[in-house]
Amino acid sequence: MLCAFTKWLLSRREDTGRRLPSWAESHLHRCPSCLEFARLLSTWGEQSAEHSAFDQAETDRSRRIRFRRAAGERPRPGVGLFPKRIPVAALAVVFAVVVLGAIWMALPRTPAIPSLDRIINPEEVSALRGEIATVESPLRQEMEGLEQKLDAAVNFLISRLDPGLGQAKEKSL
Repeated sequence: MLCAFTKWLLSRREDTGRRLPSWAESHLHRCPSCLEFARLLSTWGEQSAEHSAFDQAETDRSRRIRFRRAAGERPRPGVGLFPKRIPVAALAVVFAVVVLGAIWMALPRTPAIPSLDRIINPEEVSALRGEIATVESPLRQEMEGLEQKLDAAVNFLISRLDPGLGQAKEKSL
């Protein structure tokens, strides 16, 4: 913990020009890791000015690696488990398929409707049709009566709005 804090103070010193506290100075002289980090920081500015634009990408990468090693950073376990450039959309599609598949598997299935021939025998079907016919005949009579009353109401309204049209309609009937 002390090394990490000292390295942070060293980095801040390079950026802002502030002095190190006395305890950090004494730790710097005792710790070889922090001393190497301080040397690396001091050469950082000099080396970056010397390199051309063509070498910049490679030197930055190698410096970052050396910098991380000097800072004591270790590679994290589990890195490289998945490829680095998997698109987020592909991961979202895979997630959606898994979730929808789980929902589909969890939903209960309704069985197909069985055929009526297996449930009701033909004699019962003919009896049922007869009962339906007896129920339908009063309904048909009622519907025909309502249609006649509706026609009479329409003719009445027409005769009140236009007396000539109402008389012509009555003559045609």
